[in-house]
Amino acid sequence: MGSINAMASDMYQRELMGRSYIEEANIDLICVGRARGNNLLPTPQLERDTNMRNIRKYTAAIQDKLDKARQLFVTDEAKRMFAEYTTVAASYDTELTRALALADKEGLASRSEALTLALAATRKHANVLDDLLSNHRSRNRRGPG
Repeated sequence: MGSINAMASDMYQRELMGRSYIEEANIDLICVGRARGNNLLPTPQLERDTNMRNIRKYTAAIQDKLDKARQLFVTDEAKRMFAEYTTVAASYDTELTRALALADKEGLASRSEALTLALAATRKHANVLDDLLSNHRSRNRRGPG
């Protein structure tokens, strides 16, 4: 019986660490959104370059933290969440790249219909990613899973 309790405790500790990585990744996702929004403001090129570096930095940090978290979860529910996140993240990255390229091409004060649609699609994907991370984190506060 003692070994079962030890195994359950170990699984709980691993998933607790995994949830911590997920929370950190979710914060990084917010930072990507902030940098994306700041990049669309009429700011000097130096600030826009900084925002682009921040987008790349936080996007890489998200991936790193989720890779670490993925190794710590064993449940089918967690595996489904990570698989769905990977799928949505690919669409998000595509839309984000497209929106930023359009914004750069159009200039600071312009908002074409294409850019508006690209930003809306990017925001939609970002919301789904945030919901996946937030919902998984809150569901797992009750215990391992």
